[in-house]
Amino acid sequence: MKYQVKNIIQAAKDGDNMSKFTDGKPRTATKEDLEMFRKADKDSNVFRCGMCGHCFEEGDYWRWQYSNDVPGTVGNFIVCESCDCDPVILKKKWRVKAVKWKEMLDGEYWYFHKTMQNKP
Repeated sequence: MKYQVKNIIQAAKDGDNMSKFTDGKPRTATKEDLEMFRKADKDSNVFRCGMCGHCFEEGDYWRWQYSNDVPGTVGNFIVCESCDCDPVILKKKWRVKAVKWKEMLDGEYWYFHKTMQNKP
């Protein structure tokens, strides 16, 4: 995951204004956005909603949400129009999701977590 985020940020620096990730304003997905995310991680499509997994297509609404200030979570995320709401509520939902993932990966699905850690 750190690898993906690092590459996405580098792709943004290479071909786009970093404010697209840090200002939190709603955006419309462009062909350039799609290419930037594909360039960042060729093995998967990481341009997805962090809440529901919607895979963005050209013309879709998206917004970057800062969440590094939310205890128990790692990283920021992007949301689609359906999932977007007040940032305070969205951060609470993100925290709940992070806790559920941690419980799942520490419990019954521990092997999945180990597999993900071994990815380059």
